[in-house]
Amino acid sequence: MTISDVKHIIWAHHRNYDYRLFNSFIFHWESDFFASAPQSHYCIEIEIKMSRSDFKADFNKTLRISDDKKHSILQDKSKLYKPNKFAFACPEGLIQKYELPDEYGLYYAIDKTHHLEPVKQPKFLHKNNMFKDINFVTQLMNKFYYRNIDLRIALGIREYDAKYGQKNIDYSLY
Repeated sequence: MTISDVKHIIWAHHRNYDYRLFNSFIFHWESDFFASAPQSHYCIEIEIKMSRSDFKADFNKTLRISDDKKHSILQDKSKLYKPNKFAFACPEGLIQKYELPDEYGLYYAIDKTHHLEPVKQPKFLHKNNMFKDINFVTQLMNKFYYRNIDLRIALGIREYDAKYGQKNIDYSLY
């Protein structure tokens, strides 16, 4: 099983969620997967692990803006700029639920059936609606804006040409 397989399984499992993003700096660290539940807008972050050493190293990661550790912030009840829920996803059997803090979830990506099996459901880290925070919404909008720009560049579409129709784009080539 590859990381692409795991990402595909996570994406499919969260198909009804809003704002699904892979590998984005939503909070003060890079989230492997981020999504928002429909209606409630509670956010989940899923960290993908493909090896035991990567899993163990994750608990020592510091933020790029300070020396704080990511998991210290996730577990600190006074800190609210974080996802509502947090979980790990990995190939079956790589991580055991007893290795995780109580509030973290665990999902196994099952190779044979291509589904995400919940081993341990994540608990709420907090119940604040992040979408009521204008800074969070601005951060999220920036992610989509720059992803859109990156996509246009990758497709060879210049922003000016697409916006003002200076060039006809043959989308059949894509």
